[in-house]
Amino acid sequence: MPRISIKALILSNLAFWGFAVAGVIITTILGLTGAGLMALHNATTTSIDHVMSQPMLIGAWLIVGGVLAPLLAGYTAARIAPREKLLNGALSTSLWLVFAACCDIWGPANTDIPLWLDVASSYWVPLPAMAGAYLCQWRAMPRAVVAQA
Repeated sequence: MPRISIKALILSNLAFWGFAVAGVIITTILGLTGAGLMALHNATTTSIDHVMSQPMLIGAWLIVGGVLAPLLAGYTAARIAPREKLLNGALSTSLWLVFAACCDIWGPANTDIPLWLDVASSYWVPLPAMAGAYLCQWRAMPRAVVAQA
């Protein structure tokens, strides 16, 4: 029996990309709407570039795409895979790692983003994915019966 489940690999990568893209779109819309409402209230004008470079919005993107999406993908992989749940959970972000490596090798040099932020948002996603797989395993463990006195 193979250790890696192809079905879990494909579906968890789709779950990762779907949740990451949806989360980034939603946080962007909320950030732009909030900035627009604040500008109306204060009777000032704000540029989109100013709003998009706010640390709060960048932090929201990192949380959604770097923590929540891999956590969900790892959980999904562990639910689907029949065995080796942590391995399949770690591989649930494999398409993202290939994408990040290709962008670093052949993509344009992006000097707007610090190197630590690029590395943190690109190559650490298997850790939350494994945490999601561990969470799935932990939820599936039988609970000990507590003796009632």
